[in-house]
Amino acid sequence: MKNDSQIECEGFYEIIIETIDGDKTEIHRKNTVLKTGRLALVKVITAETGTYTSLYISRIIFGTNGTSGGQTKFVDVNRTGLFGPTVLDKTVFASIDSLNSTQAIFSTIVTYTDANGSTLNEMALVMNDGSLYSMATFGDIVKTNTMQITFNWRINYI
Repeated sequence: MKNDSQIECEGFYEIIIETIDGDKTEIHRKNTVLKTGRLALVKVITAETGTYTSLYISRIIFGTNGTSGGQTKFVDVNRTGLFGPTVLDKTVFASIDSLNSTQAIFSTIVTYTDANGSTLNEMALVMNDGSLYSMATFGDIVKTNTMQITFNWRINYI
């Protein structure tokens, strides 16, 4: 029998930064599927909750406390919130990868007018009940009105 740390649910994200000048930068990293996310999956497939209306990913939140001394902070599977306050809360578009039916994709765009002046460096997928499903930290991105950022978050069930 596998213990909690052996459950194979992995996530990856990409950040695409596009500037008004036409420059484009892409970042690809792994994220951490949190224990609350793993528990939600178990509740859905066992019908323990009786209703599924609160156990879907509806939002992505961003914060500014994901780094310390220039290094990204480690995300433990037991985290229940960002390292600091939420500075941006966005709705996600959810889809199933057309080439991999066991992979869910959650996307959002931080527009030219969102979170200007903030140094974004942490984010989390949030379920409709308010609990976090997955979380990631990344290097500082100083958000300005000259950039738009697309976040594509992939969760793969293997």
